[in-house]
Amino acid sequence: MLEIRGRVLTRSGLDAGRTSILLYPAGDPGASAVGNASTGRDGEFEFSAVAPGAYALIAVGSGTAAPVPGAASDRGAGQRLFGRAFVNVVDSNLESVQLELDPGFEVGGAIAIDTVGEPDPSLWSPVRVRLNAGSAVSLSSSFRAGPDGTFVLSGVNAAADYTLEVTGIPDGFRLVTARLGGLDLTGGVVRFPAQPAGRLEVRIERSAPPPPSVPDQS
Repeated sequence: MLEIRGRVLTRSGLDAGRTSILLYPAGDPGASAVGNASTGRDGEFEFSAVAPGAYALIAVGSGTAAPVPGAASDRGAGQRLFGRAFVNVVDSNLESVQLELDPGFEVGGAIAIDTVGEPDPSLWSPVRVRLNAGSAVSLSSSFRAGPDGTFVLSGVNAAADYTLEVTGIPDGFRLVTARLGGLDLTGGVVRFPAQPAGRLEVRIERSAPPPPSVPDQS
């Protein structure tokens, strides 16, 4: 069994302070973490008893530590910061792995409900849009739609693979599409390599009524 050692920093060079790090098998978004570690104020971390294989390191920190001498100030200080790194453990310990954190970005969106005439704002009130990061629950983001059907998901990060979840859809309605630019978020796992342009458009329509029953002629 082998070890992984490294340090967590913010993108601008700040020490990330106390950070939680989870170790996941790479390539399986639904996998559970196989290890966890926390850093001290120096940002250093260590995983021991690691079997050879490919892994993803997922980190969540606060970014509130003092800056490294000579580093620029960090706009993310005081915010939750996220990061991900991939490593491949072969036949020796891994040293000096670096995890770079940033505060993520916002994804704005709107819900369109197809109705006859002007939609009743009360239809939106129970609807919640969630980007679910699976096992990395601390990276998930959710928001209840406002009275005009708009929402903002904050803390969305390139450090996670997301699936879309829309709950609270009124009875008699169904989710039709959810698109963000060229991305179809209803088709499974999606990753945001950077802040996407445009907004997430969620379309809900009334479910088709069931076909009328045909009397048994026998």
